[in-house]
Amino acid sequence: MFIPVAEQLGLVDEVDKAVLLRALSEMGQVAEAVAPRVVELTGGDMGLRILTNLPLRRTVTVRATVDAARERGVKLGAVRVRMFRPFPEAELRQALSRCSRVGFLDRDISLGLGGVLWAEGRASAPRDALVQNYVLGLGGGDIRPEHLEAILADVAARERA
Repeated sequence: MFIPVAEQLGLVDEVDKAVLLRALSEMGQVAEAVAPRVVELTGGDMGLRILTNLPLRRTVTVRATVDAARERGVKLGAVRVRMFRPFPEAELRQALSRCSRVGFLDRDISLGLGGVLWAEGRASAPRDALVQNYVLGLGGGDIRPEHLEAILADVAARERA
């Protein structure tokens, strides 16, 4: 999508286009290579997955909260989206394939649409899954375990998104 627009605006020539296409191709290959590891790290069968594009320090909070919930018997996993373009749709579709509920954590918002990760990723969830977006940590605000626990309770209690 970027390359045709950039060409129309005269921002890229054939050399730039070749470099961009190569970079996009290599990023896609990396995403495909790590997909099995994502499934392995998230623990296999899950009823709910939380997807996040949050920075590492916030991801640690998510991981600790997920681990604590799993110790309580909650079927839960987390996936961190490390690369947004090209969007790892096939990998997310595979990771979410057995989920009945999916919560997307976004730290950005597009007014009238919602979080960017949710907007792109919701189609990767199974058709019958409950998919909900949560926007938090705007402007660098803290994301605390109690915030994540409230999100877990909310998505578990929902009958519809």
